[in-house]
Amino acid sequence: MRLGDLLAGVPMSVICGDPDLEITELTTDSRKAEKGAAFVAMKGCRADGGDYIQEALDRGAAVILSRRRPEGGVPWVMLSSPRAALPYLAANFYGHPADGLTLLGVTGTNGKTSVTYLLRTILEAAGHRTGLIGTTGAWVGHTPLAAPDRTTPEATELHRLLAEMKRLGCTHVVMEVSSHALLLHRTDGLIFRCGVFTNLTPEHLDFHRDMEHYRAAKERLFRQSRAAILNLDDGAGVWYRARLDCPCLTYSENKNEATLTGKYLRLFPDRVSFEAVTRGQIARVELPIPGSFTIYNAMAALTTGLELGLTLPEMAQSLRGAESVPGRMEPVETGEDFSVLIDYAHTPDALENLLLSTRRSAKGRLLLLFGCGGDRDRSKRPVMGAIASQLADIAVVTSDNPRGEDPETIIEEILSGADGDAVLYREPDRRRAIRMILDMARPGDLVLLAGKGHEHWQEQNGKFLRLDEREEVAAALRERGTAAG
Repeated sequence: MRLGDLLAGVPMSVICGDPDLEITELTTDSRKAEKGAAFVAMKGCRADGGDYIQEALDRGAAVILSRRRPEGGVPWVMLSSPRAALPYLAANFYGHPADGLTLLGVTGTNGKTSVTYLLRTILEAAGHRTGLIGTTGAWVGHTPLAAPDRTTPEATELHRLLAEMKRLGCTHVVMEVSSHALLLHRTDGLIFRCGVFTNLTPEHLDFHRDMEHYRAAKERLFRQSRAAILNLDDGAGVWYRARLDCPCLTYSENKNEATLTGKYLRLFPDRVSFEAVTRGQIARVELPIPGSFTIYNAMAALTTGLELGLTLPEMAQSLRGAESVPGRMEPVETGEDFSVLIDYAHTPDALENLLLSTRRSAKGRLLLLFGCGGDRDRSKRPVMGAIASQLADIAVVTSDNPRGEDPETIIEEILSGADGDAVLYREPDRRRAIRMILDMARPGDLVLLAGKGHEHWQEQNGKFLRLDEREEVAAALRERGTAAG
């Protein structure tokens, strides 16, 4: 690709180089720069790409795109905001792959991943080859394309994935759109057929400052969507509906004014069911995924399908075979007379919903293991401690990606909010904590391992250390069996 073509439609102040210069790669990572690459030097939260320009040049970069002129006489394009320009550069480089694709973006604090999986199920049942991008990675159908890096990839990776999905025959792409991605311009320039909103609860306030800024960040998705799908039982959903100019479809468990309403809700240990009612259509919906939040996730997906012209009975039929998301209410086979579930719940709202939902179906006690991430919003720690102490019977507070913080300090902040009747334990080593809680389980008990979900690692002091809770449960039970034998 010519440099001039890469820059087509991208606002810039100065170009110091040959517009016919051949560009072979577009990257923001100096370590991935190759001969002929265009290196975009962006300033991030932890590093400044400007500090790595020489490394990119040493590896063969042909041109630097940055705010400041690099040293020497290298070809250079001055961009007033490299980050804001990146999605347009990426679209140019990959041939505008979003053109012709039906993009569905899902945002909200909780439920994004589950809604994208349900949408994939509905779309594929309707005959649409579907790509998926989110926390669990990138997929075409059920074939993985890439492991997860971010919930919403950087613009270069995002457009590369869209191009690959289009090449493989996808007509629809469902993707999680995080508030970070929206503020950091990763999805700029994309037009979504539907922007879907799940809910808004306190999270990422270390980044967004307060709930008003957090809510406003997510609104950006709907400003680049042809239609909005909104949860009418969430205050932010009502707020968005009052502000948006695009058509708004809504869903609710209790408001008949909604486009789609859930009636006669029933929760079982292994499934949920409800009556989905919309104008002119009604269908009994049953999903083999437990938890009251599954009903909201299903309503979000069904309402999106209605906007796409799908029928309620057909969608309801497809959801009967819906697969649970890895790490979301995921059962672990133990061969024991108690149950173990792994769930990604790592916010106060998600933890509360998890405990309330499982309480309704648990035969015995609720045993909870959880922690809070380091270098993240500290305000939620005592809140989660209060929820655990009030809603669980036994809680083991442990580490959940402590990153650069002292795990003991995090645990102390969690326990400072504990004001309920649960029996509380502390064990910063998550492996030992898993063994501790399994040793306490009795027949009929339900053990909840919350916070890690699909993750197979523990982030601590800049390192990603292998930790798969499924493996740890299996190892702990083997050790216990050996000891008993």
